Amino acid sequence: MIRRYKAYFFVILLITAALAIFDSINSSNVSEDVRKEKDKLASKVTRLEKENENRSNLFVEVREEKEHSC
Repeated sequence: MIRRYKAYFFVILLITAALAIFDSINSSNVSEDVRKEKDKLASKVTRLEKENENRSNLFVEVREEKEHSC
């Protein structure tokens, strides 16, 4: 009878350990995906900021040309 309980305990412990390992692997994969997405978004923000700065500079140049021509 005690052997049976030890066997059940061992099986439950083994299953719990396996689930913990798979959860850890899944968490690592998810965190890597989030890190990649963050890097991608950061580079996109940088690109958009540069584009916005270029458009602002162009607007200023056009406005100055218009003021000088009037």
